[in-house]
Amino acid sequence: MKIKRIVKSWMLKNIDSRFFEFINSKYVFITDVPKSKFDVISDLFPLRIENNWNSYFELLNIPQLIDPNIKSKLKNNIQFIFFNSDGAKVGSHKITLNGELKTTINLKNICNNQGIYLDGTFAVFHTNLIENIAAKGSFMAERGYIGYENKSLGPIKGYVHGNFDAISMGKKTSLLGKTSFLNKRYNIQYEFEDNATYELFWVNPSKKSVNLKIIDLSNSDKKNIIKIKPGGLKSYIYKSLSNKKRTSLIIESKLNLARPIIFKYMGTSFDVCHG
Repeated sequence: MKIKRIVKSWMLKNIDSRFFEFINSKYVFITDVPKSKFDVISDLFPLRIENNWNSYFELLNIPQLIDPNIKSKLKNNIQFIFFNSDGAKVGSHKITLNGELKTTINLKNICNNQGIYLDGTFAVFHTNLIENIAAKGSFMAERGYIGYENKSLGPIKGYVHGNFDAISMGKKTSLLGKTSFLNKRYNIQYEFEDNATYELFWVNPSKKSVNLKIIDLSNSDKKNIIKIKPGGLKSYIYKSLSNKKRTSLIIESKLNLARPIIFKYMGTSFDVCHG
């Protein structure tokens, strides 16, 4: 059994997972396994800092949560890396947590101080090495909660958690998202209402540019296509024009999981959720 696990681990790290689909259509992988067992993982979180928006990250002291006795042994060092909407790195910021279990990070302040004023994505890497995590074949990963705020849409923040294990960092950063040779259809698990405007955000966690075809089930003749570069971010404004009270969208692409984050705008308030 140990040999079987070793062989499987080697195959997942060294063979393009798209070829497994020719053996069995059920062999669909969402994310890659980092090459080094000491890599750390993060989501690529949508960063909104334009047009009165701000983004906050709820940063947890993960090593201390894993082992409370670690508190007196080390500081928790965290690396924030910022990317533009085309996936290019535009900045970084280091934070050290001492005894704090949680702290709220104002991302707009950090970005503006570095000359970053446009929306994009960011990653959060916990860089302290914890030997027993690597020894068990696991990785330190951050897919925590991000809060969005727009005071022109009310005083309350909207929170949503991470979507994927999207990017790893060791000696260098590497995107982890998987694609397919064949188009996949993702049925958004949300019904869109006529009385609201929506903005859908997609991050491309793969190493390839992808096209997303947006199919409106209330108007099957209308198909919009957006292109997202590797590590990039794109949004799409949607408002249902059907006579129905609710409608649905399907996303067709070579991403194995084209799951968006959805913002719902309602005049003086907003909501945010996964799709």
